[in-house]
Amino acid sequence: MQRFGDRLKAARAAKGLSQRALGVKAGVSGTSIKYWEDGTTDPENIRNAALQAAADALGVTVVYLKTGRDASRRVGPASSRHIVKDDARLISVISYVQAGEWLKISDPANLDGLRPLVIGGGLAERLSETAFALEIEGEAMLDEFRQGDIVIVDPGIAPLPGDFVVAKLDNDTRAIFLKYRPRGVDQANNPVFELVPLNEDFEIIRVSTDNPGRVIGTMMEHRRHRRR
Repeated sequence: MQRFGDRLKAARAAKGLSQRALGVKAGVSGTSIKYWEDGTTDPENIRNAALQAAADALGVTVVYLKTGRDASRRVGPASSRHIVKDDARLISVISYVQAGEWLKISDPANLDGLRPLVIGGGLAERLSETAFALEIEGEAMLDEFRQGDIVIVDPGIAPLPGDFVVAKLDNDTRAIFLKYRPRGVDQANNPVFELVPLNEDFEIIRVSTDNPGRVIGTMMEHRRHRRR
């Protein structure tokens, strides 16, 4: 008997889509599609919007994917579908709390409250599967980064001196977005670096054995929020 994952895989193959390509159209990662197909993720735990978008991309219904019936018609309003070009992909806009736990999340597609963001052209090809977007909060990075701006971040890219990064201190639940400044290593050969705000009213944070933390990802693109 066919499972949900078998029907999904067969429909994807019929459309000639890779797992990553279907993920782009559904607003999730290619790894998420793999988990759906191999049964790692229960279909009942998949967000409705993501499953509907996948069904739309495959030309079938959610009912068909779940039960094997009702393959002849589509369901769901067209406005719920994410339309992207072939050379584009979708990534998630996440919160500062979610960013702090991002690398520990096995299937980000199941998180609540995610917003899709279309990434096009060459950047889409360069980003890793774990890339995400963050909406700037606070005033620590004024004037270059304003409240509401979006930064696209890739955990797969190691930062260079002067890069902007999302990082997390071990004693905090939220991530922070600041400028990266390496400061060598300590006596135990552990890296030491500073997280530097652009707004001089905020303090520089030194990350070391005494104040442990880590870089989560490096900024790849900045999208300015314009007030009208």
